[in-house]
Amino acid sequence: MSEDFKYVIKVKGTEYLDSQYENYLRPTTLFVNKFEGYLNQQVHFSKKLENQEALRKEVLKVDEESRSDR
Repeated sequence: MSEDFKYVIKVKGTEYLDSQYENYLRPTTLFVNKFEGYLNQQVHFSKKLENQEALRKEVLKVDEESRSDR
């Protein structure tokens, strides 16, 4: 899976889970018309992760761990 897709899933998942938008966390919402906007979105929930770069590093770490488990 592409880093970009993982990043959008992580950002929107963190933002939408346990909120009024949780029902919209589905592939159509994430990947059809708004993917570029979500990919370039500034992260506004600093209490969970400090910045976008930290989030990207975490996604890469998870990807590396999943590859080593194979």
